[in-house]
Amino acid sequence: MRYLAALAVLGLLVSCGADGEPVPPKLSSTHTIGVNSETGVFNRSTFTLFFGGDASSS
Repeated sequence: MRYLAALAVLGLLVSCGADGEPVPPKLSSTHTIGVNSETGVFNRSTFTLFFGGDASSS
C-alpha cells in the first residue's frame, strides 16, 4: 500500500510541473460491447490515465 501511495505522489509531482512546464493528466477510455457465440453478450471497458510527459506531440 505504501508503494502505491509513493507512486501516486511521484506521478502527481511529475505532472504538476516540478521538472518543467506543467502537463495536465489525460484520461482515455475504450468501450466494447459485443456478442460471442460461446458466451453470449459481453462488455469490456478500458481506462488509461497519463501523467506527466506525453508521447504524442498534439
